[in-house]
Parts: sequence; structure tokens; C-alpha cells
Amino acid sequence: MVFRPRRTAFTLIELLVVIAIIAILIGLLLPAVQKVREAAARLKCQNNLKQLGVAMHNYHSTNGTFPAGSVVCPTSTGYGHTYWILLLPYLEQAALYGKLDLTGKASGTQYVSTGMVISNDASRNSYNIPLLNNFLLPMGKCPSSPFLPFTELVAGSGNMVFNVDYAGIAGSINSPTTYTASDHGVYKVSFGGVLPPKTGVSVLQITDGTSNTIAIGEQSDYCRNASGATADCRSAGGVGFSLGIRNGSATVAYPAGGDSRAFGLTSMRYAISKDSTLANTGIAGNAPLQSAHTGGSVNTLFADGSVQSLSASISVAILMLLADRDDGQVIPPY
Repeated sequence: MVFRPRRTAFTLIELLVVIAIIAILIGLLLPAVQKVREAAARLKCQNNLKQLGVAMHNYHSTNGTFPAGSVVCPTSTGYGHTYWILLLPYLEQAALYGKLDLTGKASGTQYVSTGMVISNDASRNSYNIPLLNNFLLPMGKCPSSPFLPFTELVAGSGNMVFNVDYAGIAGSINSPTTYTASDHGVYKVSFGGVLPPKTGVSVLQITDGTSNTIAIGEQSDYCRNASGATADCRSAGGVGFSLGIRNGSATVAYPAGGDSRAFGLTSMRYAISKDSTLANTGIAGNAPLQSAHTGGSVNTLFADGSVQSLSASISVAILMLLADRDDGQVIPPY
């Protein structure tokens, strides 16, 4: 009898077959894994907005209105702070809120960027900058967003400011509730939404219904300009979550001849889009809503606290109706 040694290893052909099978399985599983990851990120993004909705309603219960989208500095001509700062006590950040100086030249951070001086060092609130340095609000960051959470306030300063991926909705360019038609310029925002600058809006003032009016919308991805280059066109991109509107007269929207931007807010004037040329400048220029989610759908918080994902194909006309709190128009199915 002839004994043959037992084979203890794969042949080359068998090894190649196994490798090929593994590669095919990975190729089949990878899209499924990516879909699960994106579904989890979309759910987390929606949960962020739900937390903001709860905070807004708790603020309303305490103060009788939702927070103003942005408030002016009471004692200077600098920039005031956004609704994010007003919501801090309702986002488990009461300790930080109690330390911030809200009466100085600015509640947070102003910046020098892209060759355009927004403010100089003297006009910043040096007391607040270290308090907000590297401070992060988890519910302000969409997990699908490619943006880093922090931007350096001034190159080389080491002061890192948190940037949010959501914008407050001040209204639309067709809003019946506004100061003057000139408030609908490239920079100037509307006053007909749930989060207009300077004034808090109560539930009773949302006559179109809280379930029919958007309060906050997503801006979580890069935009592209006419040449195809990417740009950060978030309404608060680069300036931080706290920087709001410049001071001005109490009877008009903005100071005459002054900087009219309202950082962190946007007015509905465009369809959901990643075209940065629409907003002309991007930052605080009434930039469109857009997202990094698959299919381009945008998560939005409505005034009743509900969260809806709006399709990228929704018309700008319907977006405008959803942005205004009191236009009295019937909203078509969307």
C-alpha cells in the first residue's frame, strides 16, 4: 500500500478563488454598510434638531416667546449674539451662559477672513473668547457634514470657535411681516419667520400654524461656485455659532450704511441647492439650505418641535411658504 502525505495547504488556484469570493462579498456588503452608516447619521442629525426644538419650547415656556434669531449688543455698535447663546441654559449649558458677558461689544467671536476685515481686535469681546474657545455643542454638528467642528478665530491666535451646521429661518423674501422692502437685500434677512433678528416670536404669532412653519434648517455641506471650486456657504460659516447681528436703531432693521449681515440666519429665497453663486458671497448672505445626506434631502425643525426631511426637489415657492409664519397661504402637498 502506498501512503500519500496529507495535504495541509491551499493550492494557488484555491487561494485565488477564496480571495475572489472574499472580494465579491466585501463589494456586496460595503454599500449596505454605507447605507446603514448614513441612516444612522441622518437619524442623529434629526435628533440634534429635536433637541433644539425641545430647548426652544422650554425657552418659550419661560419667556413667552421663542428666542430672537439674533440680538444686538445693548451697549455698543458691535455684533450681538445668536439664538444659540440664548438657548444655552436649555441645552444643559447654564453654567457657561452664566459666565458670558452679554452686554459688551460682542457676545462671541468676530473674525478676519478672506481679505475682508469684519472687525479688529479692539472690537472683540476678549472676555468671552477664552470661554468659548474649543467649546462644542454636539447638537450643532451634523455627523454627515465634512466640515471640521472648529475654525481658528484669527490665524495663529489659537482661539478655536465652533461652527454649526444649522441656520435659523428668519422668513422668506416674500414675507408680509417685515420692516421695508430693502431688508430683502443680499445680506439683510426677513422678519417674517420663527427666528427673525431682534425680536422673539410667540406661538400665537405663528398664525399659519406651528406645524407649517420651519424654524431651523440644515446647511451641512460645501457649496460650489461657477468654476466648480468648493466653498463654505453656511450662514455662520467661519464666524462661529455665537456671532449675530450688528447693533442699530431699535426702530429699523440695520444701521444706516453699516454692516447688514445677520450671521447664523437665512431667508428662503432659493431652492435647496449647493450653488454658492446664488448667495453671491456665501456667509450670512441668505444662503440656500443644503446637506451632505444621500440624495441631498435637508433636515428641518418646525415650530411645533417636529423634524421633517425635505426633498431636494421641493420647490422654492413651497419653501418660502414654509418659512413665513403669517402669510395666510395654503401650503400645497410637498
